[in-house]
Amino acid sequence: VWQAAQCPRANFVLQKAIITMCPEDVQFIIDELPVALAAKHRTGCRIVQRLIEHCPPWQLSGLARAIERDFSAIARSQYGNYVIQCMAEYGSEEQRMQMTWLVAQEAKSLAADPYGAAALSGAMAKGPVAGKELLARTLLREEGLLVFLACTRHGCGTVNRVLQVLRGE
Repeated sequence: VWQAAQCPRANFVLQKAIITMCPEDVQFIIDELPVALAAKHRTGCRIVQRLIEHCPPWQLSGLARAIERDFSAIARSQYGNYVIQCMAEYGSEEQRMQMTWLVAQEAKSLAADPYGAAALSGAMAKGPVAGKELLARTLLREEGLLVFLACTRHGCGTVNRVLQVLRGE
């Protein structure tokens, strides 16, 4: 599975299997995939994203824990930031809240990293409402962080979302 996940062509076969087969039938992919490595890999991240999108939350609990354990490295990775965004959008409500909570805990350092800022922006755009509120308040508390973010590639949209979430406050 790991060898196929790393292959520029074979990874599409794994993705198709995840999309078309019953979730129970792709358990072998979840069991054999080194999640932390795959999440940061150019083609492996696609496998992790398809699993998040197409498998039920109970099946992804181990995968979610692996992502949480290596959150900092995955969020700051060129490819891993997409996995964080995907989990914030497609995970169970609990998994989505956990992802946005982790992003909020590391908001300042993520904002300073180009890929981390993308993960932060994705969590602000795709996370659950309560998670967006938590993240918006966290960003607002850090002095100068919103101004810094507004001047970065992914930060302008993030700041706009923060202002939308906190409208009226």
